[in-house]
Amino acid sequence: MQDPRPDGQIPATETSDGRHSLRLVKLRLVLTLVAVALVPLAAIAPIIRTVVDDPRVLQRERLAAQSQHVAAEIQRELTGIGGAIADAAADPAVSAALGAKPGSDATRAAANALAALLGRPSAMVQSAALIDAAGLVHATAGAA
Repeated sequence: MQDPRPDGQIPATETSDGRHSLRLVKLRLVLTLVAVALVPLAAIAPIIRTVVDDPRVLQRERLAAQSQHVAAEIQRELTGIGGAIADAAADPAVSAALGAKPGSDATRAAANALAALLGRPSAMVQSAALIDAAGLVHATAGAA
């Protein structure tokens, strides 16, 4: 072995005798092991995300299906109510009630025609009234 230089530094031949290269090999080995451990996790991350998100996706699909079902039911019911209103408007008793005074036999017949709107299975229509252009109520059905 050589003596240290007067400035206190060790000659280059002694620093490369294996101690520093062994540290470098250990560092490379640790980095390689870390990389080998993380690569499989990165590869299966999409699968893990799919498994974790699966219940949320199923819930979204179920809610979408339920909302479509409700929308179809509401559309069907509104179509039925529109048809019942058209039938009531075409009823001669309703036309006659518009010219009659409130409380007459014609307005009672019109109220019976309006009651057909209340008999729907959904019970969406709670009350109906026959009102003329001046705002006079001629007949009512249900809780007004």
